[in-house]
Amino acid sequence: MNKTETKLNANSLVQDIERLQALRRCGALTKDDLEAEIRLLHLKMAAHERLALEDKITHLTQLLEGHHDGK
Repeated sequence: MNKTETKLNANSLVQDIERLQALRRCGALTKDDLEAEIRLLHLKMAAHERLALEDKITHLTQLLEGHHDGK
């Protein structure tokens, strides 16, 4: 995941939160609906963080392999 993808995913989460806030303010979401949506946001956030970490680990692995190839 590159920096652009990371920003897009973060923006998507922010947009989801703003959408939920607007729906709650106008009474379109019950408390239970909002709690369910919050759980989904937590799952999205965890998946986003996992992808970012996997990419960093892959990059570090590639650096390590490159280091060994240079020896």
